[in-house]
Amino acid sequence: MVGTFHAHRRNREEAWELANHVGGPFYLDHSSTQNAGYKVYRHERLYYQYVCDLGDRLELNMDSGLTFNIWYNL
Repeated sequence: MVGTFHAHRRNREEAWELANHVGGPFYLDHSSTQNAGYKVYRHERLYYQYVCDLGDRLELNMDSGLTFNIWYNL
């Protein structure tokens, strides 16, 4: 299944709570962060499940092909 879903949270902390609940836990991937120019966090066991911190939202990419945009600071 492939698709994009959206959620809204009041702040970055709440957005991370949701991301970790849906697909975590994650760690900061320094190499991917350097290549991308924004912070990239990988799942501890599933390499292709990761979160991009884009400043106004977290983009949670699941290894199943689903994407969750968790907007904050709106």
